[in-house]
Amino acid sequence: MNNPEASEPAGRAGALETIDRLFGRLNHTLGVIVAISIGLFALSISGDLAMRRLGLGNLPWLYEMIEYVLYGGVFLAAPWVLREGAHVRVDLLLSALPRKAALNLERVLDVMGAAVCAALAFYGWEAGLEAFVGDSRQFKTLIVYDWWLMAIFTVSLGLLAIEFLLRLRRTAGAFADIDDPASKAGF
Repeated sequence: MNNPEASEPAGRAGALETIDRLFGRLNHTLGVIVAISIGLFALSISGDLAMRRLGLGNLPWLYEMIEYVLYGGVFLAAPWVLREGAHVRVDLLLSALPRKAALNLERVLDVMGAAVCAALAFYGWEAGLEAFVGDSRQFKTLIVYDWWLMAIFTVSLGLLAIEFLLRLRRTAGAFADIDDPASKAGF
């Protein structure tokens, strides 16, 4: 017969798998956009230098724009970097521990990472609202609203918190390998 209790966890797991996969695509897309922007930096700086050498003027706002795009890129690509495991990481303790203890520590660290990122996102949200209400801006060559910068910060820290939680979910799958007798038998 059809047992709704048995299909509910499988359905929930399938939904979480879909969310994880879509979130991975979002992170990958953000990473690609950041990579393209870095390539455009090289082209635009070269173009600006060529314009100066040829006496055609320059782009006075270019380097400031690059600062802001770099700021946004670093923050928005951070969840992708975390997902790919391409961040700076020292695994001395994790590699010295037995696998099950290392996975438990990894889970604790993922919970802590999610909590810290969520707290920073919350404070970023508050600072962004304050900047919006106060109409604060950066006055240089370009005028940039502070809440734009805080929005990038808040979104990226929210995405990092989600990625830490998804890592926690993926770590649970590693525990299944430890408890599976077939994995110890080499099958």
